[in-house]
Amino acid sequence: MHGLAQVLASIIQSGFVGRVPPETGGGQEENLSTHRRLVPLTHREEEVARLITRGFPNRKIGAELTISEGTAESHVQHILNKLGFHSRAQIAAWVVEHKNADPP
Repeated sequence: MHGLAQVLASIIQSGFVGRVPPETGGGQEENLSTHRRLVPLTHREEEVARLITRGFPNRKIGAELTISEGTAESHVQHILNKLGFHSRAQIAAWVVEHKNADPP
């Protein structure tokens, strides 16, 4: 594994995905997986999330989806807010986790 795939594997293996770290959760870990599965992303946000997983920066996401870089940035921020994440790596890990968890 190289690059982003290695980072994602590390995040998933660490168990961080879907959990609130103790220092931010008042000392209690809360499993947020169910909440995050129920949070609906728009079709466009799903497209943006998949491109984030491929390592695309906002400019390239914009070019791929024929939207401005600012609009791409706005979609990324909405995804982060909806899922309660702080990084693009968390979005990418979430996409990978849910892609593998979704029924065929």
